[in-house]
Amino acid sequence: MDNFSRIFQRLDIRYIREFLICGEQSGNSDGRTYAQRIDGVRAPLMDMITEILTQKKEYDAMLKRISQYEEEMRDVYMEVGMQCGAALAVQLLGGIAGMQN
Repeated sequence: MDNFSRIFQRLDIRYIREFLICGEQSGNSDGRTYAQRIDGVRAPLMDMITEILTQKKEYDAMLKRISQYEEEMRDVYMEVGMQCGAALAVQLLGGIAGMQN
C-alpha cells in the first residue's frame, strides 16, 4: 500500500508537466495561480516592447499584431492540451475496461 501512497503524493499537474517537458521532476512547486504566472512573465515583456515601440509611429498596429499572436498561441495550446487530455482519458478508460474483462 505504501507504493500507492507515494504515487498519490506525486499526483500534481505541475510535476507531470515538468516531467513531460523536461523528462525529469524538479520538485519545485510554484504556488501562484496560472494568471499570476503568466502575468509575471508577460508584464516585463510588454513593458520592454512598449518602451521600444513607443518611439515608432506604428506602435498601435504592432501592438495589435502582438496581441493577435498571443491570442492565437493561447488558443492553439489550449486545444492541444484538451486533445491530449482527452486521449489520456480514452487510454485510461480503455485500461479500466480491459481490467474488468
